[in-house]
Amino acid sequence: AGEQVDADGCSIEDDDGDGVFNQKDWCLKTPAGAPVDVHGCSTLDEDNDGLTDEFDLCLGTTAGAPVDEFGCSTLDPDSDGVKDQQDWCQNTPAGVPVDEHGCSTLDADGDGVTDQVDWCPDTPAGAPVDELGCSTLDADGDGVTDQHDWCANTPAGVPVDEHGCSTTDSDGDGSTDQIDQCPDDPLKTEPGRCGCGLSDVAGKCGYKPIIFTWPPNCGFGFAVLMPVGLVGLFVQRAGRRRRHR
Repeated sequence: AGEQVDADGCSIEDDDGDGVFNQKDWCLKTPAGAPVDVHGCSTLDEDNDGLTDEFDLCLGTTAGAPVDEFGCSTLDPDSDGVKDQQDWCQNTPAGVPVDEHGCSTLDADGDGVTDQVDWCPDTPAGAPVDELGCSTLDADGDGVTDQHDWCANTPAGVPVDEHGCSTTDSDGDGSTDQIDQCPDDPLKTEPGRCGCGLSDVAGKCGYKPIIFTWPPNCGFGFAVLMPVGLVGLFVQRAGRRRRHR
């Protein structure tokens, strides 16, 4: 009804406008402007694999790669039985069992996420994990999960950085408390030979640094460090001078 026909009663309609009438067109939805063969099918073959695009199920085949009847590469470098173009995991180790996507089905830590897509393959047994196979446990409650936490025992409520380490620096020496071995000594970040709070001056221990600010009683000035022993020496000499007068 209403269909255009020729003298023989055959339809002369051409829905895809490729020059081949519908009744003789094997490929009724050829893209506009594409060159076609006598059957109305595109002769384009973008990946040059010998199979025209309209019948090619793998349009991006690597140049020169051998293909099957669907235009898909038959190469399988990792020999897992899944051809490259369908292989989601192309570097599977030899002999490893794989699924239909060519990805290993091994799960060394038994967390339900297979090794090839597991970002944390050594998750402790029984630990709950996210979609990447990483533990969601956060023992110190600092917001950084244990497997990514460099400082797993941060005290509760302490501010932390992206590694889960405290950003507190009690003595203001530029070394945060969790890595500062002398957190209350602004002059040392490790005990050294004499220990925290004691200077290692002149190879002797027991000199406790005193910090003077000059001028005194002002909101500015500069700091001078003097071992206690030297202060005592100055006081002793001053007393001798007074007696000699």
